[in-house]
Amino acid sequence: FLHGEIVIDKYRGPLYPIVLALFSVVFGNFFNAGVFIALLASALVLFLTFKLVKQIFSSRIALAATLLLAVNKVFIQYTYSAGTDMFFNAIALSAFYYLFACKDGNKKFLLISAVFTAFAYLTRYNGVFIVVSAFVIILFFNLYKTTFIKRLIAFGLFIGIFLLLIAPW
Repeated sequence: FLHGEIVIDKYRGPLYPIVLALFSVVFGNFFNAGVFIALLASALVLFLTFKLVKQIFSSRIALAATLLLAVNKVFIQYTYSAGTDMFFNAIALSAFYYLFACKDGNKKFLLISAVFTAFAYLTRYNGVFIVVSAFVIILFFNLYKTTFIKRLIAFGLFIGIFLLLIAPW
């Protein structure tokens, strides 16, 4: 990336290589930068898991879920592995956290969720699953306790921001 070229395959977008290149300037190489990104993302995943589960259920369930995740062998392995896995997980979880945080219809959280959804897609193209999830959550869960028309408008805003951000790619 720093030399004007982004190497990507057919399943991954440009975001992780860009972030990796930027961190490699600080760490001196791509491997150490990738491990640091994974560690940072893992901490964020644990934090967001607690916050999201607490929003949906309770503090006790959130604590139990977070502790179970923290001791999961696969989670631990990806915590110190240089790759897109934890980075993508943190971004996707951020999208869901903000999507559920806008229960009062706060458009700011909806917009932040759409931005994180675009970032997830630009990390891995299978991040498009968040768009489908947002469609179901916004239109059918009625978290905002509002009319169907207003929920359609909210989803239109969400998808509009998402498409605007991924369009250049």
